[in-house]
Amino acid sequence: MTKKILLVEDEAIIALNQKKTIEKHGYEVVSVYNGEHAIEKVYSDPEISLILMDIDLGKGIDGTEAAQKILEDHEIPILFLTSHAEKEYVDRVKNITRYGYVLKNSGEFVLIESINMAFELFEAHREVKEREKRYESLFYNSHSPMMLLRPGTGEIIDVNHAACNFYGWSVEQFTSKTVHEINQLTESEVYEEMNRAKQEQRNVFYFTHALADGSLREVEVRSSPIYIQGEKLLYSIITDISDKKRAEERFQTIVENQPEPLFIQTDMKFAYLNPAAVTLLGAGSQSELLGTPVMERFHPDFHTTVRERIKRLNVKREPVKEKFELKFIRMDGSSVWVETTGIPIEYAGKQGALVSGQEITERKRTEKELTTYKERMEATMQIGNIAWWEMDVTTGEVTFNRQKADMLGYSPEEFSTYHDFTNLLHPDDYEHAMQSMRKCLSGKSQAYKVDYRIKTRSGRYTWFHDLGGVVARNEKGAPIKVTGVVIDIDDRKKAEEQIKESVREKDFLMRELNHRVKNNLNMVSSLISLKDSETSQDLSDIIHQIDAIGQVHEKLHHTQDVTHINFKEYIQDLLETVFSSFITRPVTIVNSIEDTHIRTDAAISLGLIVNEIATNAVKHGFTTAEEARFTVQMRKHPEDEHFEMRVSNTGKPFPREVNLENPDSLGLQVITTLIEQLNGTVELQKTPFPLFILRVPIELE
Repeated sequence: MTKKILLVEDEAIIALNQKKTIEKHGYEVVSVYNGEHAIEKVYSDPEISLILMDIDLGKGIDGTEAAQKILEDHEIPILFLTSHAEKEYVDRVKNITRYGYVLKNSGEFVLIESINMAFELFEAHREVKEREKRYESLFYNSHSPMMLLRPGTGEIIDVNHAACNFYGWSVEQFTSKTVHEINQLTESEVYEEMNRAKQEQRNVFYFTHALADGSLREVEVRSSPIYIQGEKLLYSIITDISDKKRAEERFQTIVENQPEPLFIQTDMKFAYLNPAAVTLLGAGSQSELLGTPVMERFHPDFHTTVRERIKRLNVKREPVKEKFELKFIRMDGSSVWVETTGIPIEYAGKQGALVSGQEITERKRTEKELTTYKERMEATMQIGNIAWWEMDVTTGEVTFNRQKADMLGYSPEEFSTYHDFTNLLHPDDYEHAMQSMRKCLSGKSQAYKVDYRIKTRSGRYTWFHDLGGVVARNEKGAPIKVTGVVIDIDDRKKAEEQIKESVREKDFLMRELNHRVKNNLNMVSSLISLKDSETSQDLSDIIHQIDAIGQVHEKLHHTQDVTHINFKEYIQDLLETVFSSFITRPVTIVNSIEDTHIRTDAAISLGLIVNEIATNAVKHGFTTAEEARFTVQMRKHPEDEHFEMRVSNTGKPFPREVNLENPDSLGLQVITTLIEQLNGTVELQKTPFPLFILRVPIELE
């Protein structure tokens, strides 16, 4: 928009020439020829933005008078024109708001530049006035108490309404005082506070001010210089921090007594440390650390992370709630592990952070030991081809070490729930494994223990032993976590199967051998029987001895155990055979042997002994006058590690001349020889009827 200039010139020709000159430079010019018309034109045309005013206007009011009248109601730049360079003409406009004057014969360049400069000065003055208005509005309408002071004397130049309300004095009362009358600190204390602020590069001060009613308030004063009409003043904003101060004192009391280390940092320096923090860092007092860089107390390994956290606290003003474990460097150079968190706070007028810590040196040592133990356990489990697993019962999710997946030839990423494993179980083993887990979860069994086959990546089924148990339950007692180990037992299962097969083969061979031995003994017995019919010598004893041995092999042929024999059944069968072949009348057999199994070799020896005693009873003992009864008892002796066996028969007593130590009969020699072979003893009671008492070691079992 073209700026409009009012040219006030009483000479019409000069006015026309100046008008044409000015319009060449893009301005719009209107001309009047006296002061009265100039005043009227300004009032009637609000678009006029500058006045070129001739000082000497002839008749009527001159240019200076017209300018004064115009400026009473209008804010407009006025550039004076004159043909005179004398001092008296300059003095005439000195007291009028002006933007200079131009000699009429100065030329086009000077005229236009003077006009341009007048516009620039006007804009600058207007901006200053706008700022002053804004300042006055802020100053007088602010809810915070404000003062204007002379820095040298402390004189109070002006105050706002909020200051009057806070302190209780009127503006007139305020401006009659100095700030020193309000401030309760001594000059040395004021100097100390200002010096501290200077060192900390802050413009915030903390004083105790007196109010009109005599009460004292703790205040925070923020001061900065301001220039008003060329004079440097102090612009101060006062904030009542009495409540804040009391809160800080309470806060400090609480913090001082906290057992956990706490410190405040501002500008990355220690601004406060409680006694626990001083002790943690190994200092003798707080003063040794105040003002020192906090980074000096952090181990270099953690500097990058610490700087990031401090930036979040000091710059972004974000709380750092996630706990961070790091090493602190103590004053003596030793280190200590600490877990820290921090929140942004303002302290002593500065933004900083409150950092809390907890020493965890012992915990870190324990964690290191546990890590070492875990690594050893993992190595041991890997060597032993053992894997561990853990299952969340509520979700079915499983965690496990890599060994568990490696054992099957899969990658760990292919398993996330227990179904991923159970789907690989052999169909014949699935229900058995699930039943074992259900019993464990229900509490019917203490442990989950099962052998199963599971399909590997290659498609082959491998045997595993799985052992686990419930390690966590909820408040209702329901299981929520199960853990256990898995052991590869495929080689063991193969070895067991081989052993079972070997045992089956051995048992078959032993039964076949016993069958052949029994047949061979029968063949020998038959040959002796044939010989017995051709000779007058009685060979029945030998036949019965062979039968006693044969009975053992007969038993072994019909049993699964080829190393032990049921001794009671064996003796019963043996006696029935002996007594059925010798006499026609019945013999009552009283078999009181405990139900026990003894070694085959020992059974043969004891069987031959019983056979000899039974044969002797038939030949020499039983009489026709009383019942023929043969008794065999055998039990474990309660007082020593022996079996006690008692063998007796009714009938005649044993001959007195018979001596077991020097037996003259072959039968007794057989008995004593066999009992010695068993490392046992034999005792003979001859009357009123024969009673053999045998004691043999329990090792026969």
